[in-house]
Amino acid sequence: SMSFFGEWAKKAIYGYSREIRVTLTSAVKTAVATANSGFLKENFVAVFGTVNPPALSVESVMSGSGTSPMKRNFGEGTDTLIIKFSEGVKQASAALGTNIVIEDVTGLEDPENGTAIGVVAGDLSWNGTDAPDAETLIGTDNTVTFAPDDLLLYGTKIRVTLIGQPLPSMDGIVSDRATNKGGQLAETKIYLFDVELIPDFVVTQMTPGNGSDQIPINMDVTVTFSEGIDCSTLQNEEEPSVKFVFDSTDPENADGDIVYAIAPDCADGDTTVTFVPATDIKYSRDVLLVLENSVASLRAKDINDALDPLQGHLRNGYEAAYSTIDPPALGVINVGTASGSF
Repeated sequence: SMSFFGEWAKKAIYGYSREIRVTLTSAVKTAVATANSGFLKENFVAVFGTVNPPALSVESVMSGSGTSPMKRNFGEGTDTLIIKFSEGVKQASAALGTNIVIEDVTGLEDPENGTAIGVVAGDLSWNGTDAPDAETLIGTDNTVTFAPDDLLLYGTKIRVTLIGQPLPSMDGIVSDRATNKGGQLAETKIYLFDVELIPDFVVTQMTPGNGSDQIPINMDVTVTFSEGIDCSTLQNEEEPSVKFVFDSTDPENADGDIVYAIAPDCADGDTTVTFVPATDIKYSRDVLLVLENSVASLRAKDINDALDPLQGHLRNGYEAAYSTIDPPALGVINVGTASGSF
């Protein structure tokens, strides 16, 4: 018997998940073949298959700032979300709004499964082109960044859904080398992210101090806050958020309003506000300054109130009292006659 070894020189890679059939016909013969021997008497068929691509996986999903919770302000805009896969992705399979879904789920009882309040508008950008290597069919575009169109509101909860489908579906997110036998993100993945909260707004100081006594009748009241104020929340008209009043025990004007002005005018972002009574407060009066919980910091304009409508506000309000100086005792300076003699 005779044997020989031959090698098939492919012109291109076979690809993944391929079944290849090699057929040798009776035309194959040895160099010394005759009419009766030295050739294949019947066709020879061999079948082999190429390897299936590995399943696609998610290596990480994190904020662009690298912090948890996310930042409202980061770089020149707002914080981003960075999704990293185990290898290059067929970008058409990972379109925003189709297989990558970013939603606002703030305040939902079940944020993983509940109906979202709405989508978070934005754009995706990949770390490479959708052009896998010609030899390996593996791409370098394994990382995608989601950038919101607008600044995220404080306290927002975001749900990131990456749609996966099991074999043999090609409808979920798949790798560049995916076939119906491998390369799929096999199951849907859900990730939740919180945007930072802002702290409660608080009064850090008042002059005169709460509980002060013997305060001059013409003294202004200055309040210092923990951060810049939203001046529009200082209201003294139909639904006042600031009440400057006499105590309920006042002998002449119990619970009566004290007319005041803010001077200098409040400017958004100020941390101190001065209340100036229109007229001197009388002697021996107990005075109250009451700030309602609607008084808020400037940053509170940008909260997601579906989570907590009082973040950035004077959550429990603020109340302080002081008393004006008592008049001096009346004394007799002199007793005499008009003539100056007795």
